[in-house]
Amino acid sequence: MREYMTTHRIDALAFPPVLTPAPPLGDNSEIALRGRAAPLRWVMARNTALSSCTAFPSLTLPAGLTEAGLPVGVEFLGRHGDDRALLAAGLAIEGQCGRLAPPAS
Repeated sequence: MREYMTTHRIDALAFPPVLTPAPPLGDNSEIALRGRAAPLRWVMARNTALSSCTAFPSLTLPAGLTEAGLPVGVEFLGRHGDDRALLAAGLAIEGQCGRLAPPAS
């Protein structure tokens, strides 16, 4: 991954941090994903595991709200050892996008 990002001059990858918006609070051991039951823990941790397992820096920023008013984010995975560049990019993105309105209560 490190070599691929360097070879292709990729500063960061962007992807959704979770595969689905947050489910209602409760005892949810499974959640519907693309019409099939999937373990909730897997659905919520699958994408974020990439940085945890590779030691690449990551940063999640708010990206908006679903139609139901639930917050969603976008995760950025930076180059290995380049935490400062990722944080600078996140700050620049926040500066351009502005603050998002909070979810309706």
